Amino acid sequence: MNIKQPKDGEYIGLVIQSLGCRRFRVKCSDGNVRVCNIPNRKLPYIRDDYVVLVESWTIQSDTKGKIIWVYPKSQAEQLRRLL
Repeated sequence: MNIKQPKDGEYIGLVIQSLGCRRFRVKCSDGNVRVCNIPNRKLPYIRDDYVVLVESWTIQSDTKGKIIWVYPKSQAEQLRRLL
């Protein structure tokens, strides 16, 4: 199974809280908790405990980001062990 891997400035994250207005608090694989938005309406519905791929902002990169990918359940279980 081929899992989408993070590139530079991207992190695997676990959604820990929904903040409303397409914003979420996400615990990322680098240890930071970021407030992330969903810029693309084509992404599926996201809930707490979903595993996502986060791209950090260039400014405030430790606290802000955007969700660019949602991992399916089969891949999420493998990635959850990394967090």
